Amino acid sequence: MASGSGLEGGMASELVRGHVAAFLSAFLWATSFPVTEVLLADWDPLPLAAVRIAGAGLVLVALLWLFKGSGELRRAPWPEVARIGGLGIGLGALLLVFGQSRADPVTAAVVTACMPALSAAVALAERRWRPSPSLVFGIALAVAGGVLAALAAWPSRRPVLFGGELALLAAMMLWVWYSRAAMRRLQGLSDLATAALTTAAGGALLVFAVGLAALAGIDTLRVRWDPASVGLLLWLAGAAVGLSVALWMRGVRRLGVTAASFHLNLVPLYAALLSALTLGAVPAAQWLGAALVLVGALLAQRESQRLELQDHAAAPPSAAGPQSSAAAPLERS
Repeated sequence: MASGSGLEGGMASELVRGHVAAFLSAFLWATSFPVTEVLLADWDPLPLAAVRIAGAGLVLVALLWLFKGSGELRRAPWPEVARIGGLGIGLGALLLVFGQSRADPVTAAVVTACMPALSAAVALAERRWRPSPSLVFGIALAVAGGVLAALAAWPSRRPVLFGGELALLAAMMLWVWYSRAAMRRLQGLSDLATAALTTAAGGALLVFAVGLAALAGIDTLRVRWDPASVGLLLWLAGAAVGLSVALWMRGVRRLGVTAASFHLNLVPLYAALLSALTLGAVPAAQWLGAALVLVGALLAQRESQRLELQDHAAAPPSAAGPQSSAAAPLERS
């Protein structure tokens, strides 16, 4: 009985830490949208994506070297790091910035709200689960709450298709793939090392793409290095992308991709809270949207945990392995 209580307490503690990390990650990421919107007035999408991701990679690698030394750099599986970081972070960031430059902000936020559904669909397909009514209802509530919060964030505007929506959807799909692949293929690395090395790999790919574009004359590579732009870029690299990715890895390891992604549905609310510091109260519709996301996340997480524990109990001892801790069954979802 005592061991069971200890296990439940450990699971609860891991879940709380995971939710805190995912919340902080989403909150920091929310600041990247208005900052990117300002920078896109003077920057082309390709060099902006390269600077923000390469800068974030440098910041994270420096932190990794400072706190962990060079051990994880030496034993990292570099081919996997390059593949996962190049596609998930590099190409994903380029599609995200490109999509934001060609999409209405309301539509962009609505597309982002679909990420929990995308992640759950991948998990269900991989494990051949039958989606239970409570899981479907929870995901539907979370997506509806994200859409409501997005619409309430810009009450005078309605979604308009400008051509960047497919790029945003592709970016969300790559982010789901990146999160799952990093947890599975880079298990021997710490959260900080996973974030640092994959972000650096993505940044290197984008810098290489900028060089090719400049040599070929494909892109004008419009940039601006005035003090205001540099300050915004430093925030993007250090906090809105760098620290956000590191916290995301920590949240995903404890919650799973689907449960962690519910926090991204609250990005419009976080943006509104930031605006409220100077512009006034948050609209009631956004609080309602946040409540829907919260209820949906709790329902979906509870059902996902039940399915995970069923899989874990049904697996033979050799398949279950020694990692029967609180976080182990959650890492893969």
